[in-house]
Amino acid sequence: MRMVFFCSRDGPGIHTDIATRHIRNGVQRRKNVEKKIKGSKRGLTFSFISENGTFAPGSRYRYVIDKDAGRIMILPSKDGGNTVSRKRSGLRIKSLIDLRSRDILELVSASDHMEIEFKEECILVAIHQKAENDRRAKICYLNLMPELLMAAGNENTAINHICGHMPQTEPWEDLVLRKQVPDVLRVISLFSGAGMLDHEFTKDPRFEIVYAAEYDHDAVGTYRHNIGSQIAECDIRTLSGQDLPKADIIIGGPPCQPFSNANRHEDSRGSLHPEGDMFAHYLRLVRESGVRAFLIENVPGLLSAAMGHYMNLIQTILPDYSVSAKVITDCDLGGYTKRKRAVLIGNKGATPVIPDVKIRPVRTAGEALSRVKPDWPNFSDVTVSSEWVRKKISMIPEGGNWHDLPEKYWTKSVHSNMYRRVDRNRPSISIANWRKFLLSPPKWTDSAEWDRILTVSEAAALQGLDKHFAFSGSLNSMQQQVANGVTAAIARFCKNILAGLFGSRP
Repeated sequence: MRMVFFCSRDGPGIHTDIATRHIRNGVQRRKNVEKKIKGSKRGLTFSFISENGTFAPGSRYRYVIDKDAGRIMILPSKDGGNTVSRKRSGLRIKSLIDLRSRDILELVSASDHMEIEFKEECILVAIHQKAENDRRAKICYLNLMPELLMAAGNENTAINHICGHMPQTEPWEDLVLRKQVPDVLRVISLFSGAGMLDHEFTKDPRFEIVYAAEYDHDAVGTYRHNIGSQIAECDIRTLSGQDLPKADIIIGGPPCQPFSNANRHEDSRGSLHPEGDMFAHYLRLVRESGVRAFLIENVPGLLSAAMGHYMNLIQTILPDYSVSAKVITDCDLGGYTKRKRAVLIGNKGATPVIPDVKIRPVRTAGEALSRVKPDWPNFSDVTVSSEWVRKKISMIPEGGNWHDLPEKYWTKSVHSNMYRRVDRNRPSISIANWRKFLLSPPKWTDSAEWDRILTVSEAAALQGLDKHFAFSGSLNSMQQQVANGVTAAIARFCKNILAGLFGSRP
């Protein structure tokens, strides 16, 4: 069994060069490079004539960074992002791309040169490091699925003309696998909650949710309303592999409370927590079902304090699986929040690759909340706070918290998110139980109607859901369902990696 932890600045793990084999097998030579520029410590800047107007001066764009492959993809955007500048060259007006963010500077400052390829739907930039002066850099194309490109605001991009494939198998394995892979991948969901993770799978014709299990009654009601009746209201500890239908993949997130920073007492963490054994039961069902791949989504603490015990548990129960793990951030993947999650993906075969992808500029809370209209379900589902609480909320500026209150209004809680007001121009903080922290919306007008906590529909929008997903149950239950759910961007990202394991294409 091989276990790999892909590391980034933001997340814990153990560094390894496991991706080398995948890069070697995925090498593709670039053709028709149209522009070559030197590396620069000032950022990425180049001008060109926009032949088809896609990147004409004044148009908007976002960009996707694949740090592992040394590659940047620039995509037209319908809903914001950066603006293409103008540059006069004699009598001609050229388009100018000028990127100077920290992520860009880190990538290009150490480069020897960059090769730019202009396509009809995008611009591809290949970074060649100084260590590779004497030979052409190897480029491993990332298989960005349509949903990830949608997150960059470009729904109609012709995928096959933009990207190649980051292989999850050896070349010879891929040919064999294609003959074995069914047209539709059958998925079992455990600890399904309200179905926010499953929802992204159900929207993709490559997948079918054949069975789901959840203990919470209200969450089961929400799941049935939005996804279907394939969910069973039960305790998975009572299930065995024989109870499950035949499937290719198991997905889910065992209860995260044992690994949460909120549980700070040592005796309440990990396996000593009353819910800690749920993790082992999840692994048991993976083994008993015989699925080829599995996904575990959880809080980042799973890969830190409890990492040793639970990674050893995976090795013991699932020795036939190669496992990769990484901490990912919602807004890096096209989401609207700063929520971080640990992702573990296991596969019978080649070690899964979890790419280091960042979409820039990040989407903002304002973009998400501006979509919420009165016709959204749960639009009026909101906790009515006391007059005293509303008065304190009214004094909080966007992006502020209880520190911005006069001292006489300070609370006993010193958590930085207490009385936080969402900043419309930045990603939101993680949507935990916002009723507890009194998270309020931006002050869109001077009206007192914004001096309240988020509605259920506003929180759902920040998690990436749209008006077609409705929550049911008591108000407290609906709030908790939203808070416990997986963001849409993270769910899409994980789903696409799983599809790649089976050689599935969009």
